[in-house]
Amino acid sequence: MSVRVERCDRVGACATCESDLLLVTQIPVGDGRRVPLALCGTCDAERGAAGQLVALLNVPAEQRDVAAIGDSMVAWMREEMAARGWVHVPRPKPSLN
Repeated sequence: MSVRVERCDRVGACATCESDLLLVTQIPVGDGRRVPLALCGTCDAERGAAGQLVALLNVPAEQRDVAAIGDSMVAWMREEMAARGWVHVPRPKPSLN
């Protein structure tokens, strides 16, 4: 999977509460479409993997655990995709033969 990260001042407003979003992404699915996901610090603060990610992103930048944020992002994306009916199926590792 390729990932592109862009830093910007504002990624948009939450469709529910109009607060600034913390993170937006698009996840490619098998049929070529991309499923948009958005993380709101207000609406998602108490929701499973989303809440854990919000908490990690609210830590001051110099104290953030980058590995924990990465793991939390993966958990959040999987949880959000599962809620939409998608399941992550890892690609088989290439054979070394």
